[in-house]
Amino acid sequence: MPKNVRLKGDYSENSAVLYFQKRDYYVFKCCQNHGAVDIITIDSDNKRLELWDVKTQSYRKDGTKISRLPRRKRVGNRIINIIYYDIEKEVCFIPIKRKRRKK
Repeated sequence: MPKNVRLKGDYSENSAVLYFQKRDYYVFKCCQNHGAVDIITIDSDNKRLELWDVKTQSYRKDGTKISRLPRRKRVGNRIINIIYYDIEKEVCFIPIKRKRRKK
């Protein structure tokens, strides 16, 4: 497991690329170091394009997860989705958006 924060991010991005490739997506990594989008995928079946921001799952000292709410950031008319990679469990997962509470 990488100790450096940047290496953890690179490791998570590469693992997310493998996650999508195993599910028969065309995957394109962004060539910029800083930006809202880390990965662009195209579903080989229905040719749907999706933008992804890759996050590394973090834990507090007591072992509980640090959660970030899935945001719905947009670039043009496209939504940027979030995918997490858990280095300790070596698994990628897409968080489920919580339903809004009615006021």
